[in-house]
Amino acid sequence: MGIDGNTNGVGKVGPAAATARELLRVPLLPEEQCRPAATVCVTGATGYVAGPIIARLLAAGHRVRATARDTSPSQPAVAALLALPGASERLQLFAADLLQLGSFDEAVAGCDVVIHTASPFALSVGRGQARRLLLEPAVRGVENVIGAVNRSPCVRRVVLTSSIAATCARADDHHPRPRAHKASPSAATTAVASEAGAASGSSKSDDPLLRDTNIAAPPDGPTDAPSSVSTSLEAGSGGSGGSESGATAGGGASGGHQGGGEDGVIDERHWNNVASEDFLPYSWSKTEAERRAWELAAQQDRWRLVSVLPGFVLGPCVGGGGGRSRSESVMLLRRLCEGAMWPAAPNMGLATADVRDVAAAHCRAALLPGASGRYLVVGGGTRMWRLTALVAALYPGGAVRRSVAVAPRALVAALGPAVLHLGSDVVEATWGPPPRFSTRRAAEELGLRSWVPLEESLRDMVEDLASKGLVRHPLSRGGIVLGKQAAWLLALGLVVLLAVVFGAAAALRTLRG
Repeated sequence: MGIDGNTNGVGKVGPAAATARELLRVPLLPEEQCRPAATVCVTGATGYVAGPIIARLLAAGHRVRATARDTSPSQPAVAALLALPGASERLQLFAADLLQLGSFDEAVAGCDVVIHTASPFALSVGRGQARRLLLEPAVRGVENVIGAVNRSPCVRRVVLTSSIAATCARADDHHPRPRAHKASPSAATTAVASEAGAASGSSKSDDPLLRDTNIAAPPDGPTDAPSSVSTSLEAGSGGSGGSESGATAGGGASGGHQGGGEDGVIDERHWNNVASEDFLPYSWSKTEAERRAWELAAQQDRWRLVSVLPGFVLGPCVGGGGGRSRSESVMLLRRLCEGAMWPAAPNMGLATADVRDVAAAHCRAALLPGASGRYLVVGGGTRMWRLTALVAALYPGGAVRRSVAVAPRALVAALGPAVLHLGSDVVEATWGPPPRFSTRRAAEELGLRSWVPLEESLRDMVEDLASKGLVRHPLSRGGIVLGKQAAWLLALGLVVLLAVVFGAAAALRTLRG
């Protein structure tokens, strides 16, 4: 049974209201405010990405039916959603579980569009836990949501939150024409393909959401390569010295060369054929979940699948506390503000996306008539050691100081799980500059021709999370914070350095003797 947005006595709503003013940083297009208003189901409502999507849909006048595992108004994330402008009239919450067959049926019934964001996100899991914690909920969640879609004849479009992790594993992982791959049922998942394939009302529709394009793109995605790409991040980067790689093409990009898979540029044709249960399991789960979605979409012709593939998401969130305090994005910023990246930080690359750009991409993919296929959403690129310089520059004299050295790769790989909560495989795959991604399709078809600058994403995220008590504000009293983990990293680094020096000296004495 759904919970209406007019629930009384929700508790604290101040931070949510303050954040709501920032969530429309990317302007609404007229097409997003289409009439009559659409009814949109958003899964994973209390997640980092879903909150701004819901806020944007409500601001555009649409009705939202959102799902979460726990819809109690006493939960901070739920209370924040219920406090959004328009929620009291047009937001309903439904309890649903990715692994529970049929649990999405009530929320999806009567919807025009389903935006499926719910999926586990963890960059480090215990040995032997990846299949249970990541793959099963990701793939079975896709199957269960699409099963509900096929049982609801009103749905005309499904938007899936995928990830750039589904396109490549490393910066040098670029193959112009990746091999075709057909998703096969996993022993760890209970296949519900027969249910998902039993689409009701499978005849093609004249609905505007299905106009002008094919229902489903092939598994390899669009075949048109970008005509030009930029080697810099001038488009939407705000002239930042912190952006070095990540997004190419799109409005405003200057210079460039021919490419699209060639020359190391990743586009929508690419699939991650490297990740596995033992190497980058999160990337593995996102890749297999998206492949499964395209496989199920190809079995019918009533609704169209569109997938959005964002980079590492930064920016303000709706509400605070609860699960959001454990999100990978929040944990990264918390570790930075606590001193875990001072005096040395890893040389790990991040292709980033502001959560408001990601929300705009989802809403436009859901509502623009011509949207189809896959869309990469990457606003910039940086490295972890540069993040400290950016935050330090935003808050001069504050507690966050820029890293003065790059931590040795072997040391980061060894201590990654304890200090950064990252597996050694993630350290290996992301060491160095991030991959370059073509965002031409998002620019031309979704109107995303500029991106929220990385500095703005970081500033808004710091202010937002600090106001909710999730991170320590860089300008708060108390001086420099050297966290326990950073202290251990520094101490161990000094021990390793001394061992190398004394070892070299001993070897030199032996040679002379």
